[in-house]
Amino acid sequence: MLQQISSGKIFDSDDIFLAPLNDYVFHAGKRFAEWFMQATDVEDSETHFGMDALDDHARTHKPTVYISPYELCHLHYMLEQHMDDMAPKKQGTLYDIMNDLGPSPFKPGVQLPKTTWCLKLSNRQDDLPQDSSAQLQQLVTDTKRLVVYIIKIQSGRHLQDIFDQPLEDPHEAQWVQLKQNEFLPQEDSSYHESLSQKRRFLKLGNTPLDINDLTFAQLKTITSRLVVHLGKFVDRITPDDNYQGLLNMIAEDITGKNTRRQTREREITKLKTTLGHLLTKKTYLSDQRQSYEDYLKVSMDVMAKKRGKKQRFVLPFSRQYFHMRNLAKQGMVPTFGSYKYTAKQLFDRGVILNLDGVDKKHYDRIPITLSMDEAGIINFEGRYANWSATSVHMDIQYEQLLQTQFEGVQMMTLLDGMVKVNVNLLIYMINKKFYSA
Repeated sequence: MLQQISSGKIFDSDDIFLAPLNDYVFHAGKRFAEWFMQATDVEDSETHFGMDALDDHARTHKPTVYISPYELCHLHYMLEQHMDDMAPKKQGTLYDIMNDLGPSPFKPGVQLPKTTWCLKLSNRQDDLPQDSSAQLQQLVTDTKRLVVYIIKIQSGRHLQDIFDQPLEDPHEAQWVQLKQNEFLPQEDSSYHESLSQKRRFLKLGNTPLDINDLTFAQLKTITSRLVVHLGKFVDRITPDDNYQGLLNMIAEDITGKNTRRQTREREITKLKTTLGHLLTKKTYLSDQRQSYEDYLKVSMDVMAKKRGKKQRFVLPFSRQYFHMRNLAKQGMVPTFGSYKYTAKQLFDRGVILNLDGVDKKHYDRIPITLSMDEAGIINFEGRYANWSATSVHMDIQYEQLLQTQFEGVQMMTLLDGMVKVNVNLLIYMINKKFYSA
């Protein structure tokens, strides 16, 4: 019986035992439907839970859902079958998501995997939505403010009559006084100064319009054109009633100040909560970044020290042999090694692409030294008599080289822009000399 009443279906007329109850089922079904509508008439979830579009950006950990492909596709299918009931106006977030997803792959009888998946939910929009209706609403608000300025100085039978009235000298003088009161802060505080600046500038295009620079005649011209423009988009603003609808909107704003104040207080509370979440997320991400950097530094130190313990064989009486012997005499042998090449050797290997202002036939006269005394910091040094500085050297972090490679940069300059190198081959050579076992 409860099943029939809740579903609103009467019994089959052929059922001689239950058919007499159809009148009761019919009326009870109506009462049940009314009760059900009252029970489900609640505020939306965003208001109830104090959520907004910023919550996804402030959340440190994304929600996790465990669901099988069968359940996921079946849920998609059920929503698809009942979209006319769930979104009868064909608008809203759910309707937009269903349109983006397209038709469900689920069909009765189709076999789908039932293995459970772990899904981490993410925001379907990376950026905050840019709503054109919000821009229109801002334009309406600004226009109402300009209309209020005008009716403080001139009056008439209706708004169109005020726009058509001629100007007199006292009107300009009153406008100058109004601008001083409105746009120049009367109290010495950053809040009042900020509020005055916000009222003063009107964002109608790429460059904000400074209302303080306008004459009263210019103000009336701009305002009348804005009102006519809004009449094309806002139903309540129409020339048929001489734009009385706009005046009614201003009157509603004045009488509804208390309600708007309460709304703003709720929004401020919500924004403070969101700000707290963002600060928490900032701290979380900063700690995570520091952990990654510490781990990377420790790993690089371990790799460099492991490599530094092994003495690489140096061919006697070679350039590298005399280079290391000279460093040993001076007591300047780097902790993790030092390697000396000519620019020609590195050019032939593809590491060096070009030397600024040096002919290729002179590359064999330019020594280039790569050293590492501190883990993760590579020292480059080059010497050439015709350079402005005979010896040029620089330090570069290995992590910076890896970041450059990750960003897809193929070439970079070193030694004050004098040497152009291939990033990938340079990293390969550094790995081979300082980090490989």
